[in-house]
Amino acid sequence: MIARTAAQYVDEVQASAGIRVDVAPRVLDEIYDNAVFPAHGTRPVFSTVHAVLGGSLVNAALWAIERGAPPAAPCPCH
Repeated sequence: MIARTAAQYVDEVQASAGIRVDVAPRVLDEIYDNAVFPAHGTRPVFSTVHAVLGGSLVNAALWAIERGAPPAAPCPCH
């Protein structure tokens, strides 16, 4: 579920900015470690993914564009 939600954010950034942000597995692991509380259901997962990736992916894409990255160029997120 975390990887799927992160992929949606990546797809949205690519569609709007033309830059593909590659989210490293360790980033997804960190989100899992900070978001999964079985008693609370899925809400903490979605809010944590949004908090960690929402603005960060946009900032990474803008940073890459400012530095002349070509369209659809991968931008690593570690």
